[in-house]
Amino acid sequence: MNSPARPNAVYLGLEFASAPGGKGRPTKERPRLSQLVRSERAAVSQRRTRGSYGCKALRMTEEWRDAMRIVELGFPGELRDRLVAAVLSGEKTATTGLLVEWELDSEPVPGAGERFLVVDSAELPVAVIEFVDVRVVSLADVDIDTAKAEGEGFASVEEWRLAHEAFWNGYADDLRARLGDQSWRLADDTLVVVERFRLVDLLAQ
Repeated sequence: MNSPARPNAVYLGLEFASAPGGKGRPTKERPRLSQLVRSERAAVSQRRTRGSYGCKALRMTEEWRDAMRIVELGFPGELRDRLVAAVLSGEKTATTGLLVEWELDSEPVPGAGERFLVVDSAELPVAVIEFVDVRVVSLADVDIDTAKAEGEGFASVEEWRLAHEAFWNGYADDLRARLGDQSWRLADDTLVVVERFRLVDLLAQ
């Protein structure tokens, strides 16, 4: 996978967020959703119909797009489809990103209560999430609760760290170039932003 730098964007570990109006903002007609995302949306709809799910489907408006930043999970394709499905199912309620990326992009770290749009592989909105807790910790201090809340089946912090470091190292050369520091490496004391969120709304298609 590659991860080219984009204006108004900051990567969130296996996710990255784009400010309103950035290149990540949807501009093209929606293609068909992946089978995985379609299936999870259908399952959520059935749970909602039975009264066991707390979200409602809403229509996206231009005002919403302008009012909220965007969360893009991983890269378009299989990874994003899997992560979006985990958000829609309620399995994924956390994400972690490198603090240095927020700083490089002059982007404010999300605060509790801030809402973001979640987009699919076509970079079009499928859900709204709300951050409920945001903490800056060292990489070595990420705990098992965070690892499990990421909804990717991590059984230990070690598994979580291996997966995230592999992803971040995939574009570490780009980070070093942006920092102007070829010695930059991930380490125990690398600061990360741990974000816990809840699913607020599904967006009608």
